Amino acid sequence: MMETRITKVAIVGAGAMGSGIAQKMALEGIAVELIDVNKEILQSALERIKMNLKILTEGQYLSRD
Repeated sequence: MMETRITKVAIVGAGAMGSGIAQKMALEGIAVELIDVNKEILQSALERIKMNLKILTEGQYLSRD
């Protein structure tokens, strides 16, 4: 059986769940397109992901690499 690897995903909805899923996929090396009709929610999702990554790297749960 041939293994299929997912290389790109689109996530519709940038709320708490959507941004969390986007972050996890990106950390797995998958290209992510995060989509939302509300630009403020989309910007908020980006800021939330940045803050999460900062917390993870400062706590040494995640390397900066």
